[in-house]
Amino acid sequence: MLSARKTVLSLLDRLRWQIDPYTWTVACRDERGHPAHIAVTFAVDGVRLEPSQPGRMVLEPLAVGDLRGAVRDALLLRAQLVEAEHDPQPRNAYHGTAA
Repeated sequence: MLSARKTVLSLLDRLRWQIDPYTWTVACRDERGHPAHIAVTFAVDGVRLEPSQPGRMVLEPLAVGDLRGAVRDALLLRAQLVEAEHDPQPRNAYHGTAA
């Protein structure tokens, strides 16, 4: 039973599945060449990058694009949440009035 669970968890990890929908992960390697990842989340004052292991992380060229996209998505989501917090009434798209 334990090996089946480990297989499922490793498959989900390879597919980059995660519980938190407000976190993006980018695959990379640590300075010794071991697999690692960087988690991109948003905080009250901006975006937070959290490496899975301490030390330097090495990104392959395609992973740099993934990191850029994750940071962009986190910033856009944060901006939407801040905007919704300051403007709690939904607007009617056709008349510009409260719904």
